[in-house]
Amino acid sequence: ARTSGDGMEQEAILSNEDKYENLTVKTNCRNPAFPIKNTNQNVPGKDTIYRPEEYISPPLPAVIPKGKIYYLVPKLQPRKPPVKTKIREPRFIPLEPYKAAVNPLVPLKKHARKIKVNKNNLDINVLVSQMAELKTSQADTTGKKCEKSEIEVQREMFEKELNSMKEEKAYLQSQLKFQAQVNAELKNLLVAAVGEDIQTKVNVLTEDKLQLARALLDSANNLSTHTEQIEYLAGQCEVWRSKFLASSVMIEELARWKADLTHKNKLLTESSKKMLQLVTQIREMEIDILKNLKFLSKLKTLTLPSSNVTDLTSECLNISQNLVLHSGIGMPESINLDQLGTLTQAELL
Repeated sequence: ARTSGDGMEQEAILSNEDKYENLTVKTNCRNPAFPIKNTNQNVPGKDTIYRPEEYISPPLPAVIPKGKIYYLVPKLQPRKPPVKTKIREPRFIPLEPYKAAVNPLVPLKKHARKIKVNKNNLDINVLVSQMAELKTSQADTTGKKCEKSEIEVQREMFEKELNSMKEEKAYLQSQLKFQAQVNAELKNLLVAAVGEDIQTKVNVLTEDKLQLARALLDSANNLSTHTEQIEYLAGQCEVWRSKFLASSVMIEELARWKADLTHKNKLLTESSKKMLQLVTQIREMEIDILKNLKFLSKLKTLTLPSSNVTDLTSECLNISQNLVLHSGIGMPESINLDQLGTLTQAELL
């Protein structure tokens, strides 16, 4: 068993230092290009437990890929030149000589040098040629004289022809003037004739215009009168239309009244027929009553002015009153008939 202060802690430290030295030796053998500094120097904190610069981990082995290995082959991709969208206009280059120009714009004219010939030092051939030229010039002068004579003759002929042509020209000019005068007179005559024709046409047209104007005025007057008549007739038409409407209304009312009156007339005729029938029935009944009363009163004859209903009823009333008086029973009592109807069917119609 160990106790604190027995000196055993130093051995552990020494053992750790030996291990660290062994590690540094190994790393230096692996990487001699990067030597590690000696840690045995007096470095503060070298006796600490953890020092990361001392513990350098060995490099990991390369990873071997699994499966098939594909080797990529580089390809050359050609680059296309950029397309210029904007077209540059060519610059203006003036045709002028610029500074430090080699040649001028317009070349200079070269003057031919004159060769001076000494007359004294002439060649024989030259003299011969000059003499030949003199002779030819003399012959030319003689030929020219002959030609001049011919030219003069031709000149005279041309002058004569020119004079004759001038005379002919003057004659033609006079004829032209005469023809121009004749043409002017003919033109004046033609213009006068045409003017007269135009004047007559103008007169005819003016007369036609006046007639058309009069006809137009007459038609305008007729149109105004026609319009007035049309307006008057339109007013009359409206009046008669209103009258017709009023008469149609009146006719409708009269037709309605006529229908009512005809209906009433039918009712009255029916009621009158029924009244006549009723009167005949009453007369027959009155005759029967009168016969019975005559029998009761023991009358032999009847004095009647007529045989109508009123006379029969009055006779019946007289006989009945006489019977009541001679009976000795007394006077009859009155009968109350107010609650009963007083009209017959014929009277109700």
